[in-house]
Amino acid sequence: MPSTATDRVNNRRRFISYLTVTVLAILGGMGPYLAYAVLATQSASSPEDAARVTSWVFAVYLLGLSLATPYGPWVAQRLGAVRLSAISRLAEVIISIATAILLAIQVPLVPMLIGVSLASGLVAGIRQSTTPLITEAYSGGNDLEVATAQLRRASGVAYAIGALGAGLVLAKLGPEPVFIIAAVLGVPVVVFLFHRPPNSAVKVDKTNQPWRSMIREIRTRPNLRWAVWLGVAGAILMSPMINMIVPVLNKIGHAETEKAGLLLMFFALGEIVTPNVVGRLGKGRRAFVAGVRVVQLTGASFLIMAVGVLLPYGPDLAVIAVGAILFGAIFYSLASFLYESSTYGAPAGEKSEILSAFLLAVGLAAPIGTLVWGHLLDSLATEVFFIAIAVVVIFILPAVLLKPMRALEADTSDDTKESNS
Repeated sequence: MPSTATDRVNNRRRFISYLTVTVLAILGGMGPYLAYAVLATQSASSPEDAARVTSWVFAVYLLGLSLATPYGPWVAQRLGAVRLSAISRLAEVIISIATAILLAIQVPLVPMLIGVSLASGLVAGIRQSTTPLITEAYSGGNDLEVATAQLRRASGVAYAIGALGAGLVLAKLGPEPVFIIAAVLGVPVVVFLFHRPPNSAVKVDKTNQPWRSMIREIRTRPNLRWAVWLGVAGAILMSPMINMIVPVLNKIGHAETEKAGLLLMFFALGEIVTPNVVGRLGKGRRAFVAGVRVVQLTGASFLIMAVGVLLPYGPDLAVIAVGAILFGAIFYSLASFLYESSTYGAPAGEKSEILSAFLLAVGLAAPIGTLVWGHLLDSLATEVFFIAIAVVVIFILPAVLLKPMRALEADTSDDTKESNS
């Protein structure tokens, strides 16, 4: 008994340490994230053109992310999941330093942004499918949904502080210091992953043909297929909101970098309560059904932001901030539900391959969503665009997914009857 209690304490301390160094990396990473958007917007010839340029920069990043994701389990089999994560994070540190140097010597801006975005996406994508499993291993016994939600809460704090700080540093000092700070804050997680791996092994199933394997998983697993449909819808319709916030603000007259950082902070403040949302919406529901409810509630945040856009200069930003908090609180819980739904009932050794399949499909949709946003923000009034998204996700999407929702709710009812009997 004492050894078991001691193990629990040690696991808890290691998990807290893991969250701490991960939070530091996220804190630093908000600077480059905001800098890419601001630099892309500033390189455009007009507010409308800013949306297109920004969408291309982030679409290239997301394309690199999706291309690398299916090879994550394959590389993790050879290097180990934790070591792979450490190496990829070290590469991010190097990219941040290189970007600061390239900005200092004034290379052509847009080609540099596209090249750096592609490299960053490839580096982040190679570890993406194993990161939830690493988090679960460090949590010392929590299931995937709980571990992911805990990381989300810690990440929300980091995003909030990092976004506000990044906006101020960008406005006062320029982009180069932002990338240097990101590199410095990215070092602790690299050292931690190399020297303090989790006590429990991270099981990664062997994958020799990643793309073919991903397609097979999606075709043969109904739970995964439904999660993919919902994830793709979220990636196209809602997820670009964060990437495109700088051109959105620029279009409605708020071009100051500090305001972009402030609004990103409000998105992040909402994310802090994600675990509470996961607990409330997930109670008595299958993860997929809860995910659909998340999408519908996120639609309400778009309606609030549409109202904000229609208000005069000043009050408009306050109402948009309310919508941003709601968006962060609700939408970021979707990942927890979809991870759980896609891997439901699967053996531990197969979870990484299933997650890779899920992330691949969603990742391929993400650049499309970003480019669609860039085009439509140029073509439509912002409030019309937001209202159209709200109508689709509140009414049309749930109607399309009604059949799998009913099937899963029936399964939940049957499971409840069996447990009671």
